Amino acid sequence: DVARLHRSGRWADALFTDPAIRQAIFEPQGFGELAGTCGHWQDLALHVATRDLQSDISFEPGAVCLVLDNVMNLDMWEGLLRRKPWASVQVIAHSSADVGHTACPARQRADVVRKYLMWKGVSGDRVKLVKDDVGQRGAPKADSAAARGGHVEIRA
Repeated sequence: DVARLHRSGRWADALFTDPAIRQAIFEPQGFGELAGTCGHWQDLALHVATRDLQSDISFEPGAVCLVLDNVMNLDMWEGLLRRKPWASVQVIAHSSADVGHTACPARQRADVVRKYLMWKGVSGDRVKLVKDDVGQRGAPKADSAAARGGHVEIRA
């Protein structure tokens, strides 16, 4: 019962441990608004916003910006953070956006990204949730990616 878990506050644990709950939550016509994301968990849509990222991921400030339109490969980020204990990431939610089939806010989606990384053992002080009303690369809000449908960015 996804709604009961959500009300109890234990939905995040169930989300990452119970395959049936996870499938129900991430079904496009299911309960995406409860989890804060949409689409299938396996439906990975990574869009690289920097040219040099494909060959080597750098954790220099501002060097990495992944724009994720759907569900992202969070295990990759967890692995990178585990191998680079000095690194941290910003999860940036463009708060004006509604995302995907169930029109769940990007802010809520970004919160799930942060909770997942923390559930995988990444320290909370290394994963910062950032609210951003401006949009990608400083574009005016009306012309931003958020205004066109929304996304979540991860910046290292």
